Amino acid sequence: MNMINKTIFIFTILFLFSYDAYPAGAGSATAEFLNMGVGAKAAALGGAMTAAATGTDAIYWNPAGLAGITSVEASFSHTLWVLDTAFTSAGISMPLSQRVEP
Repeated sequence: MNMINKTIFIFTILFLFSYDAYPAGAGSATAEFLNMGVGAKAAALGGAMTAAATGTDAIYWNPAGLAGITSVEASFSHTLWVLDTAFTSAGISMPLSQRVEP
């Protein structure tokens, strides 16, 4: 290989491996416990609950999901995490009036 090909090869390898050298952004590696969600359904969906939030857990994810409740509901969640970190959530929701369907 001549000198130009070696230089291009080295810069290509450096370019491919340099992407992981940059952090994802401020606050991306610390305080991950703040990203813990509420509810078993949210945990099963990997936290993708903003549009699918219904029932009492919608208090945390998207309060507009409370519009569809028809009876009194309660939700309790307790999560144990690393280094004795615990996250507890409790919520209750009830309809304030009967919805009139058009």
